[in-house]
Amino acid sequence: REPYERTEIARVFFQAEDGIRESDEYFWRINQMARIRRSYRSIYTSRRKRHGKSVLKALIVVILVAALVFLGYSIADPLIKFFSGKRPVSSSSAVTSSQSSAPSSSSNPSSSQATTDTAEVHGVYLPKKYLQDTAALNNFITQAKAAGINLAVIDLKAEDGIVNYNTSLPQAKGTAMVAQNAPDAAAVAKALSDAGITPAARICAFKDPVAPTVLRGAGVMYSKNHAVNWLDPTNTRWLNPNSTDAQQYIESLATEAVSLGFKQIYIDSLTFPTSGSPDSTGYYGDNMPSKEQVISNFVAALKQQVNTAGGKLSVMTSGAAAIGQAAPNIGQSQSIYALPGDFISPNLCPSLFNKGGIQVGSTAIAKPDLAPGDTVSAVAQYLKTQNSANTGTVPFIQDFTNTSLGGGNIKQYTATDVKAEIAALNSAGMNGYILYNPEGTYDLASLK
Repeated sequence: REPYERTEIARVFFQAEDGIRESDEYFWRINQMARIRRSYRSIYTSRRKRHGKSVLKALIVVILVAALVFLGYSIADPLIKFFSGKRPVSSSSAVTSSQSSAPSSSSNPSSSQATTDTAEVHGVYLPKKYLQDTAALNNFITQAKAAGINLAVIDLKAEDGIVNYNTSLPQAKGTAMVAQNAPDAAAVAKALSDAGITPAARICAFKDPVAPTVLRGAGVMYSKNHAVNWLDPTNTRWLNPNSTDAQQYIESLATEAVSLGFKQIYIDSLTFPTSGSPDSTGYYGDNMPSKEQVISNFVAALKQQVNTAGGKLSVMTSGAAAIGQAAPNIGQSQSIYALPGDFISPNLCPSLFNKGGIQVGSTAIAKPDLAPGDTVSAVAQYLKTQNSANTGTVPFIQDFTNTSLGGGNIKQYTATDVKAEIAALNSAGMNGYILYNPEGTYDLASLK
């Protein structure tokens, strides 16, 4: 109803309710209240409308600014390059600085093929000096390209436990676990990749005399004192393969290596201690899993992480494990193909087998180092019968003279011996190989 009608009704009501009260006074008060209420509603409605318009305007401004920022970022780089006259710079196979940028995600076609096809792997092992010596690396790259080498396995962490590059891992950075003045491994990976050589990283897992002193509780402990790191007969500490901290440390190193540009991880030292009395260590208990199961589970988890990071995992084993004669109580399966890696890389260097002779199936070899072709042939043929899953196999073969064997057991290795090893692999259907020389020096021209 209109305000006047409401006030008229009020006048009649009050007159009837109480004749003593002055109805005109109440009429005036109610009329004033009606005016105030109309004024309040008008002000409130006006404010609501103005506020709604302000919010809408602010939202439109935010959307326009976001669109301009996105457009600016999209065209800034092309415009800068256009007006500055810059053009794409071709890659160089040489390392020019230890602070070179990390490699791009795209890879050289030949490098990609070598990563996935073991039959095309013609690789070499490189020790840590190639991470630091730019001239030596560039010289190797020149020779390797001419000889058809397409993969290089370089030591990022060897048996001494030292991380040989400038890692960013919090558990290692700034500790005794990292080499002083450690170089930028990404620069090395990029130089190799630019040359069409697949960069691969070797990481020794559990034989590590340094990490147990920093990662407290991650090492092998004495069975009677779990607060003291166990020492093998050479006074070497070991990481405990059953330790979560030890496993995470190795997994972090591997995935970091992939992020730096290393396409494959060659994981070595995948065992419990290989010497000393196992009964003196804290491995045994009623509820402990078998050592073989611990190693297998770790490899499976590591493979998943490396694959997720974009790399492939190659599991390195000893020659003794390759022929089913691994030492007991070290967690090494007697069938290397039971290890769930992407590839298997047994060390078939003849001089690293028992110098007193080996028995491979029905074949007996009295002095393996003196018969490189025969030794590699016997082992490769044995592996062929064991590889029911057709897992890619890329063995390490010998390209050095092992002077530590003593008189009567030493052979001076030449290109002829290396070619005999390669031919033995080929006869067993293994066309991929990795040359091994602990010093990393090779006569690649003679193998071309």
